[in-house]
Amino acid sequence: MLSRSAPAFTDYFANVFSRNFTDSELREAVAFFSSTEGASAIAVQRTHEKSIFESAAQRKSVDSEEPTYSPATRQALDAFGKTAAGRKFDRAGLVPAHAVAGESASDLRSGLSSDIQN
Repeated sequence: MLSRSAPAFTDYFANVFSRNFTDSELREAVAFFSSTEGASAIAVQRTHEKSIFESAAQRKSVDSEEPTYSPATRQALDAFGKTAAGRKFDRAGLVPAHAVAGESASDLRSGLSSDIQN
């Protein structure tokens, strides 16, 4: 499923970023997500999402809706959130905010999953 959905996600994010972010905002976002703290935030977020899916599959409750970031990563996320680019991101999912993106990545994921199963 991942290999078949990758092009759709690439197109989705390319369109979101090209339509809604200035060159300066793109540079800010790339600088943040390329930094040690930005990469750490992504890794923590993805690990957290995986644990939520695994808990759901096992019908267990989720310990926390929010990932737990190190103090340095939290501080970097807070600083990024104050930038022009950072204000356009949903910091809970580290993806462009719904108001910016229109269709959410979650909506796209659900649609792709449905298409692949059919």
